[in-house]
Amino acid sequence: MNDATRKAMHSSANGNWGTPDDFWRWLDGLFDFDGDMDRDIGATLRFWPYHTIKFDALERPWNTHEMSARFYCNPPYGRGVDKWLARGLEAAKAGATVVFLLPARTDTKWFHEYAPHAETWLLKGRLRFKGAPAPAPFPSMVLVFRPGGMGGVIRCVDWRAM
Repeated sequence: MNDATRKAMHSSANGNWGTPDDFWRWLDGLFDFDGDMDRDIGATLRFWPYHTIKFDALERPWNTHEMSARFYCNPPYGRGVDKWLARGLEAAKAGATVVFLLPARTDTKWFHEYAPHAETWLLKGRLRFKGAPAPAPFPSMVLVFRPGGMGGVIRCVDWRAM
């Protein structure tokens, strides 16, 4: 890995870490997502029989007409993660299931504020994010907010073995 790549991967200035396709397919197989709250292209909802719609995921409610909606979110890593988690918790309280892919930063304020309301899946190994020349320089985790809450559940997950 050259110096420019190393600098970009370790920089907090770049919070965009695209979900690896194989990891997305694994999660989608578990949850059958209705929407992807993507921070780059806007949220995409695929409720049948409606057409796909896009909108700014932090500006509009996540609880659509489908109270049992299942959403995926890979927010920008860095400042502002708490705003995304607040929206996810709000949607779960309204009846949705919201699954977040996040850096495993258990020392942060946002982790201690929101993880108690979610299932925490600590992922084995390091993900290779889209476009990255090497695995991430940080561990990853999944937080799952469910209607009725299942907070406090912690699992160690080897997703490639499942």
